[in-house]
Amino acid sequence: MAAVLAEILISLFAVFGLYAAVRLFCILRGMPDEVAAALTVTRAVSEEEAAWLLWRARENTVSPASRVVVLLAAAAPYTEENVKIFVALGATCYLIND
Repeated sequence: MAAVLAEILISLFAVFGLYAAVRLFCILRGMPDEVAAALTVTRAVSEEEAAWLLWRARENTVSPASRVVVLLAAAAPYTEENVKIFVALGATCYLIND
């Protein structure tokens, strides 16, 4: 009985894995280039924290070629150094009003 239950469980995992692979392939093929990840920065961040934030934003995008847009709050105490860090790491920065 345990062997039958194990085979059923393994087959369910296999079906789920196949579904996930097909879904990922379809998303990658159909994802338009206009889709980007947005990161809102409301305070000054260090270089290490900026790299970590961008890594997390890129991790949550589907395609590795997706752009990351950094939205800097106008009222936040960010510095020009923050903008330089984000641009050097490959992000596009915009200043927004809250």
